[in-house]
Amino acid sequence: MAAIEMDTVAGLTGFTDAMKCVFNLHKQYKAKLAASTDSSWNNESVVREIATGLTPEHMLMFNSKNSKGNTVMHCIAVYTKKQPQSQKLLELFDVVILLSPFWWCQEKELQAPEDDKTLQRYKRDAVRFLTMSLKNGDQLSVLELAFQIGATTIVEKLMKMEQVTCSHKMYVKDVSYRWYDITHITPQTSIQTGTETKQCCLEGLVSHLPDTTNDILNLPPVQKIEQMYSSVAAKIYAVITLVHVLYMTAFSAICCLLMERRQTVDKEPIRTVLAFYSVGLIEPILITAYWLHRMYKNVDCRPRCCCMTCFHFSKPNTPVTLVYVLKAFAWPICYMTFVCLVLAFMITFLVQGSGGIHYLMSVTLLYGWLLTFAFAKGIRGVRFFLNVMFKEILLDVVKVILVYVVFLLGFALALHSQFLDAPNTVAKYRTPLQTMFLLFNVMLGITEMWDGNMEGQLEASGTAPVFSQLLYSGYILLVTILLLNLLIAMMVKSYTSANYEHPVSWKVESIQLGLMVENAAPWLSRLLGTGSIRSGRVFDDDTDPDLHVWYIQVGHEKSDYRTTGRRPERYAVTHVEDKSECLTCKRRGGGGNSEDYDKLRDNIEALAQIMNTSTSELENTVNSRISSTKKSVHKTRKLVVDDVQKLNQRFSDLAESVENALTRIADIQATLKKQAVHKKQAETKVAATPSVTNEGKTEPNTAANAWT
Repeated sequence: MAAIEMDTVAGLTGFTDAMKCVFNLHKQYKAKLAASTDSSWNNESVVREIATGLTPEHMLMFNSKNSKGNTVMHCIAVYTKKQPQSQKLLELFDVVILLSPFWWCQEKELQAPEDDKTLQRYKRDAVRFLTMSLKNGDQLSVLELAFQIGATTIVEKLMKMEQVTCSHKMYVKDVSYRWYDITHITPQTSIQTGTETKQCCLEGLVSHLPDTTNDILNLPPVQKIEQMYSSVAAKIYAVITLVHVLYMTAFSAICCLLMERRQTVDKEPIRTVLAFYSVGLIEPILITAYWLHRMYKNVDCRPRCCCMTCFHFSKPNTPVTLVYVLKAFAWPICYMTFVCLVLAFMITFLVQGSGGIHYLMSVTLLYGWLLTFAFAKGIRGVRFFLNVMFKEILLDVVKVILVYVVFLLGFALALHSQFLDAPNTVAKYRTPLQTMFLLFNVMLGITEMWDGNMEGQLEASGTAPVFSQLLYSGYILLVTILLLNLLIAMMVKSYTSANYEHPVSWKVESIQLGLMVENAAPWLSRLLGTGSIRSGRVFDDDTDPDLHVWYIQVGHEKSDYRTTGRRPERYAVTHVEDKSECLTCKRRGGGGNSEDYDKLRDNIEALAQIMNTSTSELENTVNSRISSTKKSVHKTRKLVVDDVQKLNQRFSDLAESVENALTRIADIQATLKKQAVHKKQAETKVAATPSVTNEGKTEPNTAANAWT
């Protein structure tokens, strides 16, 4: 808050008073809101109560400007970017928005709104003027400034302001969607509104690239536009890539045929030569015409420069150095290099014939086929490959090559000095360059240095091969094992980092490509993907005949109507396209005059009354059935409780019977044991009693007598 007050001190006196009014009204609003029974932030009764006490001095806070041309809302947007977590800044912004309809009434000498519908319409007009039409010293509106500096909270509030910049949720079957106001967001919606802006909002965003760019690109309307641009770029560059592949196929075939005929015939056939020149000049002419058109558009029209292909650099106060210019003109230089190679190849063929142009032909065909990746840059997968290859991995390879060159020079010269004493080896590797090439092939595994001949040649010359073998082992250890594995690890890290950052970078790149296509050929962009952006009126209470805004439909998640029975909200969007066509009629191909719309609205209202009546009857029926169901459930519950009690009693009786049975079984077992003991004792007594034989002799009753 202190930063804003310091800024007001540097500004005009009227602006300082305006800021004080904003702070005072904020305090007053919070105090009245705390005393109110309704504690919701957008309390209409509290807003009307405060609005009745507004004086002409209070009204100055809306359009007063400081020394830099910033209004109160401009300043709030700037400091919201610096303090994104400050709740008070957002509350100040909301207070200005809530009181803006009453300022609009005094500004246009209108009667204060009494009903909610008129209040909403005045609020819509006031917000459009304050955030889109009122410019600061840099000719930026509040919305454009918020996009440029990356004030995500302000952009989100402005684009999601219900019934002001976006409609209520609408439903088609069980899928919900909204209409968002995207005026000034894209070049198409900025040019045709008649405003004099240097850049549209998206161009300001992708040219400055604040740290919150991804958050803004994730907002529903901006995300929808990014998806459209991505689709447009993919379609256009896929066709361009296909055309280039066909061109290179035909051009390569003609060049090879021309060279083959030259080997067998003294003079090239006329048909082949004509085909060579006619086919070979197609793509250079198209590329040259396109870039001349781009230069003319950038010089003739106002400087937009989101794609950095003209001399109007987008970032202010940027030093124009050689590196910056080369980076800005990278793609034009890439394409024009191919044009120069083709023209040089054709001119050389015209002057010298087919003799002595093999090198130029090889370079031209190689560069032409590699240029296919540049033409396919609008396809997401190819773009990711190019970014990883030339922005990440190429830098790692350069670092490793610098280290490898030092190793290669050192070991090559050390080994070559050992070869000088061996005549046969010197005859094979005469210069250090040949020795370096030998070590390079050894690193790749193409050849083997110690194949038996090398060692024998060194020993024959009196040179011990041990030192050379140690040098060779050190080279293999440092280069093949350590350096190559280090390169692989660096490439894996770069690929992982690029894969993590690619979704965000692709959003920016797809928007840049889409903006480039829309600036160069708006009709082509609308034909291939941006046709769903519509112009006209969306809200039925917009009565201004000169009102011309742009809207886009964004789908949301599926509604829970089928699962919860909650009715969808009422349709809010009514007019689209030609200011008189109803959205429903436009979608179904019907007419669009006001009488048809009134009849349709009456029918909808009647249908709504019938639905409300049917709903109340259905609710009564459902309630009665629920009450009867509850009663039956209560009775059933009593019966179940009684049955459970009876079952418990039966189970207790059964348990008692089982316990008695177990007791009887135990008694029987005890009796049986006693009988067994008595029986054993009786048998013992019988065994001890003497037996009487037939002769009258008495013998012991033993087992022997029993056997006899």
